Amino acid sequence: MDAIEPAAARAASEFSAARDMLSFLTGFGAALLLAAIVGALVWWRARRDLQHVARQARGVLDGNYGALDDPANAELGVVVDALNDMLQRWRDALGDRAAELEQLRRKANVDGLTGLFKRGHFLGRLEAALQREDGNEHCGLVLLRVRELDAMNRELGRDATDQVLRAIAQALSAYSECVPGCFPGRLNGADFALCLPVGGMAQETAQALARALQAVLPAMGPQLAVALGAIELQREIGLAQALAAADQALARAESRGAYAVAFGVSESAPLPHHGEDAWRRGIGDALAGGRAKLAQFPLIDAMHALVHLECPMRLQLLPGGAFEVGARWLPLALRARLTTDVDVRAVALALEAIANDGVARCVNLSPASLADASLAPRLRALLFAAPRAARQLSIEVAEEAALERFAPLQQLGRQLRPCGVRLGLEHAGNGLGRIDRLFEIGLDFIKLDVSATRGVASEAQRAVFVRASIELLHRMSLPVYAEGVADADDARELWACGIDGITGPWASAQRPQSVS
Repeated sequence: MDAIEPAAARAASEFSAARDMLSFLTGFGAALLLAAIVGALVWWRARRDLQHVARQARGVLDGNYGALDDPANAELGVVVDALNDMLQRWRDALGDRAAELEQLRRKANVDGLTGLFKRGHFLGRLEAALQREDGNEHCGLVLLRVRELDAMNRELGRDATDQVLRAIAQALSAYSECVPGCFPGRLNGADFALCLPVGGMAQETAQALARALQAVLPAMGPQLAVALGAIELQREIGLAQALAAADQALARAESRGAYAVAFGVSESAPLPHHGEDAWRRGIGDALAGGRAKLAQFPLIDAMHALVHLECPMRLQLLPGGAFEVGARWLPLALRARLTTDVDVRAVALALEAIANDGVARCVNLSPASLADASLAPRLRALLFAAPRAARQLSIEVAEEAALERFAPLQQLGRQLRPCGVRLGLEHAGNGLGRIDRLFEIGLDFIKLDVSATRGVASEAQRAVFVRASIELLHRMSLPVYAEGVADADDARELWACGIDGITGPWASAQRPQSVS
């Protein structure tokens, strides 16, 4: 009995030790498991932060130079802070270059005395207004001439004459400040011009200008007087024809005496619908009835290879009728709030065409559509349904829309980029000095407006501005195209400036060979 008790005690002691060891091993294992879980969580969180930073860094390479978000990981935060500092310095450098570019733009395009557009830039913008697919069907042009400018200069002196010219410029500038799309210019020493964005206003505007100047100028010199010629213009009229008609009206006004106004009109075909309801039905029926198609104009590179086809929309507003350009129906589609339907249909047609022939295409969006919350999901549905074709599609918006609707465009770009579509800016030039906002959109290309490039072969200052614009945009890894080029000399100079592609009448005549 005495021998059994020590054995039992030893067994109990060994069992207790084994139990203690098991408890220790269990606790140690639990601690290891907890450490492994914590380590995995830390690793997963760090990996997630690292992947997020990597995605943002790739966005920088794609042209989105916005600041990177601060990660939760402190060590990674040091790296992000350094990257953000680098990006800020890059943005500051771009801002400095953009300010220099704005100075070059003003030197090339703006008259130093009056602050109005110089002749070349004014005519370029007028030509664009008469040819642009997304412009208005009609516009107005007012020419103003200071009578006997040379005699006035001799009698009043240079300073007094300059004061008179600035007073006239101020009267013209008042319209551009109040009426979107209206722009004035100084064509030469004595001649001024004002382009009005819609029809039906030219005669009334010229008469109002005559009254305003008649109330101001005589106090600056009793012999001072002006004459004004006004004309209504229709889209696609030639620039030379438009200027000749306005000159004729101005000549009639000069023959009638001081502050006289003469009016001319260019006839156009009547619109097939009248009234907002009729236009809504006509445009809606054309979209629903399959009476929509895309025109095709080539954008070519320096080797005359096709980069993509520019594809503005055409609508057949009446069954069996002509397919009308956007200038005839787009303003009324805007009023009827149908621009999103038009833009979605254009993208669908482009994707169908790409799927059929594999040729890259480009369509443009109306600025009004950017404010429509349904645009992005409708486009994404089309693009995700045709992923191969989507990679061959470019979508572009006007520079002015990008500046005025920056946030919606930036959001649209973020939603469409995963679909493989390219996003571009058209009609660019006047807003490049505000590049500090443009580079945050994440663009894939820029198209310079015809008003920025017209006459580049004959105007040295314009060539300097274009070359500087291309250089700045190339630093951001953005291809730069020129739109609306009609002159062969301008095309040669643009290639010399480093342009990546050209579209317009000259390009259409070159018979591009293939898709580049």
